Amino acid sequence: MRELRPAEEVFDSASLDSLRAVTVTIGHPAVINSDNWRELSVGHVGDNVRADDIYVAGDLIIKDPSAQRGLDGKDYAELSCGYSVELDFTPGEYQGQKYDAIQRNIRYNHVGIGGTDWGRAGPQVRVLDGTTLGDMSTATKEIRTDAPATSAPKTDDATQAKIDSLTAERDTARTNADTANAKADAATAKADKLQAQVDELTNKLEAAEKETKTVKDSVDVLVGKRLALLDAARSILGADFKADGLSDRDIRVAAIKKHDAKFDEKDRADGYIEARFDLIREASAPNVETLVKTATATSPAAQAPSASAPAKVSIEDAQKKMNEKNANAWTKPIGVSA
Repeated sequence: MRELRPAEEVFDSASLDSLRAVTVTIGHPAVINSDNWRELSVGHVGDNVRADDIYVAGDLIIKDPSAQRGLDGKDYAELSCGYSVELDFTPGEYQGQKYDAIQRNIRYNHVGIGGTDWGRAGPQVRVLDGTTLGDMSTATKEIRTDAPATSAPKTDDATQAKIDSLTAERDTARTNADTANAKADAATAKADKLQAQVDELTNKLEAAEKETKTVKDSVDVLVGKRLALLDAARSILGADFKADGLSDRDIRVAAIKKHDAKFDEKDRADGYIEARFDLIREASAPNVETLVKTATATSPAAQAPSASAPAKVSIEDAQKKMNEKNANAWTKPIGVSA
């Protein structure tokens, strides 16, 4: 796998700090810890760790005599670092070279020294004068040898083909996931739109039901008023009176003309027509004389005469009372009868 070690990670202060005082070993014997340090250490890195162009430089302090002789005789000339990294699997291309992952959070464990062509990063990463380190590049959770900051380790063709295949599969999976997410978002949007339409139709239905009830109530009231008007008109015009196709005004005018054949309804306000009709309706009610005669004829006293029977109401008194009632009818509210 090809890995990029960007400068911001190689020269990060925490990374450089981790290189200070790490153990120097011959080669890469193992991950250095408190159990094997004494056995494997031939020295350590000094505190003067720093950036040097594209490299990391520092001081080597070699305490093992055999290692010192190897450095003096150039048996040990190249360096390679053991370190841990966290891999960011974001592929890309850097200065014309493709990579599959990025090294993050580089932390050093040891620095190994070895012979010519031993160092993974090549001869540029080497011991310069017996006291100075060259590049201390870095690499995930496993110990690896280092390389220059802008390079990546080579991969054989078979391995690279496998990496490319897996990368293509990953990219396809991402594309499929993006497509599925887009379809899901579209379906959700469509469902939301349909729900909004359902809500709108539901609100319209509820409004229509309320309006229908209001209209029904109004119709009931109008029908009641119409039937009452027909009853009143038939008391004047006769029980066989037909009102088909006639308005309420037409019915009242017919009743008025029955009483006054010369009546002309032209230019007469509806209020006037209603008041005139009510007066005629009241005047057409059974008169007092008829009521008295009917009451007298049907009362027990009339059927069984008695010396103690009450005096009869005179025709004159009844007629007078009727006339007074008719004369004051105009003072009553329209539609109210006595």
